Amino acid sequence: MWKLLLSLVLLAALGAGAYRYFYPEEARRLLADTPLGKPSGTTRPLYQWKDNNGQWQVTDAPPPAGTPYEVKRYPIDANVLPMSGLLKKSP
Repeated sequence: MWKLLLSLVLLAALGAGAYRYFYPEEARRLLADTPLGKPSGTTRPLYQWKDNNGQWQVTDAPPPAGTPYEVKRYPIDANVLPMSGLLKKSP
């Protein structure tokens, strides 16, 4: 009896894997509202906005009320540091 149950579970897992492989967009749509479809490992929301001097600010807290802003999220392992400062040659 347990061999039959194990065979059915294995067959269902193989079928689900094949469906995800051959129809990835449809599988993403079906899994979107489940824990399997949510990206794991994203940063807390970051808020990008311009201050009164026209300088861009990126903070982990919302800007002052009435200031337009954009919410950004990044994968945990993404490098969000600008490369411009790192590429300068030293004299």
